[in-house]
Amino acid sequence: MFRKIIPILVIAFTAANTISAQGDYHFGVQASPTFSWMTNDNLKINGNGSLLGLKLGLIVEKRYSDNIAVSTGIAFHFNAGGKMLYDQAGNFWKNSIPNATIPYTAQDTFQAGTELTYSIRYIEIPFGLRLRTQEFGLFRYYVEPQLMFDFRSNAKGTIRNSTQYDQDKIDITPDVNWFSMAWGLGGGIEYLIANNTTLIAGIYYQQGFINVQSSGNTLFVPSTTTPITTVAKADNSSSTVNAITIRLGVLF
Repeated sequence: MFRKIIPILVIAFTAANTISAQGDYHFGVQASPTFSWMTNDNLKINGNGSLLGLKLGLIVEKRYSDNIAVSTGIAFHFNAGGKMLYDQAGNFWKNSIPNATIPYTAQDTFQAGTELTYSIRYIEIPFGLRLRTQEFGLFRYYVEPQLMFDFRSNAKGTIRNSTQYDQDKIDITPDVNWFSMAWGLGGGIEYLIANNTTLIAGIYYQQGFINVQSSGNTLFVPSTTTPITTVAKADNSSSTVNAITIRLGVLF
């Protein structure tokens, strides 16, 4: 995957750098570690751990003054998601059953206490307003509210605590919605290392507000001894992905 992405970024960065010489546009790249986790509005589904990921991509900034800029770009967000603990028995990831490495069917019941890990790859397009201070020597400080548009590329899942159904790296793309959105807020520091070349370091928080689960992917039953065909109840809850990003980049 990285072999495919790196040439795209090189071409995009070369073209962007050419355009930047023609106006008050600035372009750069980022390689930013992320820590993401998931939340759910069903009290029987709880977050149970975070994932370490990476945002790798292109930064585009249009400056309207020394203190105000609009920022956008494109990034690949690897390993977004989190771990979810299900406190009620049921059948999970129903749309991904054909992709399981250990077969199960829509009639099989996972025990209460099953942990599902969502590992999602997104293509992310952010829009932000960067508000910068005046220069303090070679430094500037900034804050940046953002809105992120995320397009699911693929998704992998891991099942734990389910006895005979434990497995890794199931293709759960059919059980993850193709589109998500999040709002965010970040801040940090800019350090001028050369004419029009700036290092960026900051910390960002983002919170999703669109359900990442596709509809009909979970059925609940009171216990593993209850036939799922007679009393199954569809889960209509909403899960969202949140993240903290350590922004590391360079801007030209």
